[in-house]
Amino acid sequence: MPPEIDANALVPKAIAAKVAYVPGTAFFADGLGSWSLRISYCYPTPERITEGIKALSEVIKAEMQNRQIN
Repeated sequence: MPPEIDANALVPKAIAAKVAYVPGTAFFADGLGSWSLRISYCYPTPERITEGIKALSEVIKAEMQNRQIN
């Protein structure tokens, strides 16, 4: 994601869209990675994965529009 977007802050909006992920900061020992996220796709069906990716992309797009990020 663009570095202006904090994946930690976006979690509630993603959950509201019925999508969950782990913010990237959990994978950086130095606290970096706030702009990144990790998703798990080993359990859901391909159809559910597609739905989830679409929903998450809409959440991110909306946040980018709200912040006027290209």
